[in-house]
Amino acid sequence: MGPRTLVWKEGMDGWRTAGSTPPFGPAKRGGANWWSRFKRPAGIIEGLGRLLEMLPEHGPTFDALERFVRTGNGGDKALEVLHAVLGARGEWERLAGLYEDRLAVADSKDERCGVHRQLAGIQRAHLGQREDAIRNLVEAFGAAPGLELIGEISALAKDAVESPGLVERLSALGEALAEEVDPAVREGVQLTVARLYIAADRSDEALAALEILGHVPEAVTLQESLWEARGD
Repeated sequence: MGPRTLVWKEGMDGWRTAGSTPPFGPAKRGGANWWSRFKRPAGIIEGLGRLLEMLPEHGPTFDALERFVRTGNGGDKALEVLHAVLGARGEWERLAGLYEDRLAVADSKDERCGVHRQLAGIQRAHLGQREDAIRNLVEAFGAAPGLELIGEISALAKDAVESPGLVERLSALGEALAEEVDPAVREGVQLTVARLYIAADRSDEALAALEILGHVPEAVTLQESLWEARGD
């Protein structure tokens, strides 16, 4: 039997698996990419995912899922399927590229936040791209600000090097969102801005950022370490 491909049964009311040639069976209706026309593609994506479980090297199935990622509707689910498969194969650069493609069409703040966070995780853990990971976390914070994200950014900022415009972007987001977030988040943003300035060896800006926080213990500790390093 030839390659197993997904074919929509007569009446398009369910899936069956059949021996056929790529891309997706005879495709008598709608052409080879008939599956891309459906407004509710969840079932199609689920079926494509099951096919990849049977045939993880089936190129046309990858092509179909990648098209869903890049065209909006259902792309978040398609990306979950591809993440599992490509992650298991260690194809992190290809997967990172798909997350970047998804950002071009993701239209909700929650999804954009999630995509930026997933991309940051890949960059940090598998590609050694620490500054790019921080940048994506900053953009995730801009989409859906929260204390947990600031904690992640702050943890990475301790070992960061200067990345043009990054600290200014976070500082601007903190100011723009000041009325929308609680005091703990505002404090976290300011501390993280200071740490990024410290990592970039910009002690004057770091001290100015810390001064805004007044007598917050962590800010005082950072100020004292900066003054000691400068010999003030």
